[in-house]
Amino acid sequence: MLAASIFDDMQRQDIFGRLEMNKFYWGDVFKIVPIDHDISVEEIRLSLIDRICESENLKALGKGWTQLTLQQAEELLTKALTFDLAYSSYVKAPPDKVDFFKSEILKDFDDEIIYCYTNWFGSPWDKEKGGSWNPLTKNTFDMGIVFLTKTKLMFAYFIGED
Repeated sequence: MLAASIFDDMQRQDIFGRLEMNKFYWGDVFKIVPIDHDISVEEIRLSLIDRICESENLKALGKGWTQLTLQQAEELLTKALTFDLAYSSYVKAPPDKVDFFKSEILKDFDDEIIYCYTNWFGSPWDKEKGGSWNPLTKNTFDMGIVFLTKTKLMFAYFIGED
């Protein structure tokens, strides 16, 4: 288990507000630095993500997180930045804004080992298979996407209503 003082030395950087993403989305995007923990063990990674969820008034999911490859997480982030969660074919932002937001969100992630998680199984934009999720909020729909390295954690979540 992680020590209670884990957040004492961490800083929360508000990406959502800095980029004025509220003009397009409901939710939040933030980075936590420095993490500086041994994240080689999945239990520690999930515990860290859950502790951050709790500090953000989101539900902790424990083993309810789905691990993704970096490519899968980037694709899911692109879809979440492009389309609405409730009305999955409704475009939320133009391609140039999507590219800008995505590059800003991921700009500090380089060739380090990156662990990626989501609260979804599948995707709301997968027309053949669909998807389901473990809710993070009390909203009708939500999607969290986490990018985690040894030194930083990027947490993006989007909410939607039908």
